[in-house]
Amino acid sequence: MSFENEWAQIKSEAAQRQDTHMRLNQVDGPGGTAPSPAAQKGDLSVKAKDLAAIGDAAFKLYPRLDKDGDHAQTTSATAAKDLKDDFDIGGALSDVVETWRTQVNSLLAACAHISTPRRHMQATNITSPPRSATRPSTRTSARSTEP
Repeated sequence: MSFENEWAQIKSEAAQRQDTHMRLNQVDGPGGTAPSPAAQKGDLSVKAKDLAAIGDAAFKLYPRLDKDGDHAQTTSATAAKDLKDDFDIGGALSDVVETWRTQVNSLLAACAHISTPRRHMQATNITSPPRSATRPSTRTSARSTEP
């Protein structure tokens, strides 16, 4: 049997085994209708205490990431500049430095955003442990790559 004949036979057998009726994804009930969204309860929930802990962790991470995220920034940028004229790796290293800076700034913005619900809870008097400092602002300008 040739490949084409065998392939046609396999496709035909698969088509015969396949159900061709429509299936609606819904909850079985009277009349086949799903309960109203108000009657449905999900299993996900969040408590103010949990949000406060996440917000505090993001708040504490922000200054550490701000400082340590660019630990090698100056030396890497200097190496990229020095290598750029004589080696292709200089340009690649410069791209890596810029990508790293962009990612650090993105993480800083995420930390600032995540700590926002914590500030909202305090403003609306939701019970949670007090924070002694204010949320840091996100960066809007790129850092210099010059040493």
